[in-house]
Parts: sequence; structure tokens; C-alpha cells
Amino acid sequence: MSCSSQADADDSSEKQAIQDTDPKPLQPSTSQTGQELTKNQIKKIARRQRLLEKVKSNRKQERIKRKERRRLRIANGDVQPRAIKSMSSKCASNIRVAIDMSFDHLMTDGDIAKLLKQLQRCYAENRRAEHALQFYITGLGGRSEQRFKDAVSGYDKWDVYRKSESFLDIFKKEEIVYLTSDSSNVLKDLDPNSVYIIGGLVDHNFHKGICMKLANKYGIKHAQLPIKKYINLASRSVLCVNHVFEILLAYAECKNWASSLEKVIPHRKRIK
Repeated sequence: MSCSSQADADDSSEKQAIQDTDPKPLQPSTSQTGQELTKNQIKKIARRQRLLEKVKSNRKQERIKRKERRRLRIANGDVQPRAIKSMSSKCASNIRVAIDMSFDHLMTDGDIAKLLKQLQRCYAENRRAEHALQFYITGLGGRSEQRFKDAVSGYDKWDVYRKSESFLDIFKKEEIVYLTSDSSNVLKDLDPNSVYIIGGLVDHNFHKGICMKLANKYGIKHAQLPIKKYINLASRSVLCVNHVFEILLAYAECKNWASSLEKVIPHRKRIK
């Protein structure tokens, strides 16, 4: 199956800031430290709360409109309903990919929330793929697992191999390949006898080289995606979890690194 181009859509910076901050309502006359608020401060808080409510309402309405538009297009025969794939289906890939969720202690609550969204994107893309990867989430526990339970309805029914154990306890040492941009080894192909580990970490470059250090510590193989061969990035070859997963998913379907990287890597990360 050939790879197709993919639009890269982002929320505006203002809406993203609102979404990530998730502020708690304050008392109308006092701050969280107990100090009296000025009239201007009270007005600002009220305006922010109104904006939050408006953004949430607009997003809800837009979701409803999108679903209705798609329903009408399906009814008119313009598009086909999305086929949901299972990892156990006959056409599923035998390539194994695992997200290592052992970095709770290095992330803020906000970073964990962002990582959760990236995992949701991985899951959604895998379910729609023609050849779904064998998808593992390992080392899941602590704040990350609690966030899953609180924020994702029915996450326990996801078609993934969800494990509380470390990937080191699940897979044989000789079949593990930890993906890290710091590796000197460039991935040439995907081997069904290997399992590819993606570090589940949102760190804003605060912990450079941590995945490489982990691979060296446990004496496991490591490799980087062949990004530099095909794409000129504006910064280090570090991608978020879902982008790495989507590249592997695309390559499993079309066996072409150039097309897979072109399809997934956002243009904002490239040298113009």
C-alpha cells in the first residue's frame, strides 16, 4: 500500500495554552494565597473563565458538526466508513513496537497529559491502519496510569498489550532495539524478530541522551530512524512519541523510509 501525504494541523497557541493550563476557579475576592484581589484581577479571572467556557463549547459544537458532515457524506456514498483494524486480524503486521512508560518521575503533570494525548494518537492511527502494529505499552503505573483512568473512558478496553512490567521483563534482551536519536546506528529495516522501544517521555530537552544511557546501562541494542538521510530538520532529530510510532507504522505498510518520513514529520520541524 502506498503512503499518502498527511496534513499537519495544530491548535492556535492561545487555545493550546488554555488547554494545557487547565486552571482551577479562584474565590471571587481572594487569590489562592489568601490575598485580596483587585477589581482588575477579578475581571481578568472572570474573562479567562468565560474564554475557557467558550473554547470548550466551540470545540464541542465543532465535533458535532464534523460528525454530522461525515455521516451525511457516508450516507451519500461520498466516503466509506472508517474500517477499524485489530492487532489479531489476518492483515495485521507482525512488527512489535512498545512505548516505555518508566519516566513518570521526570515529567510534570502537564507533560504526562501531553504524553497521554500522544498515546491516544498512536492508538487511533494503529486502529485505522491497514496493517496494525503489535502495540505494547509497558511500565504503565503511577501518575500516568491514574491519568489514563481519569481522562480516557474505556482505556482498559484498548486493543493494546498493556503491561505494568518493564519491557526488560517482557521481551528477550537480544530482541530489544531502543530507538534514540543519539544512537550511531541507523535503522535500515523493521525485523519481526525484534521489538522496537520508544521512550515515553515529554521532557523539552531537559534530559538529553537519557534513552541512550538507558540502552547502554542494560546492554541492549539501539538505533535511530534514518531521518537525516531524507529530511533536513531545523533542530535535533527528536520527535514526539506519536510521530515516531506513525513513522514505524507507515514504513510497515509501504516499506519506504522516504515516503514514511515525508508523510509524518511536520513541515514546521524542517529547514525552510
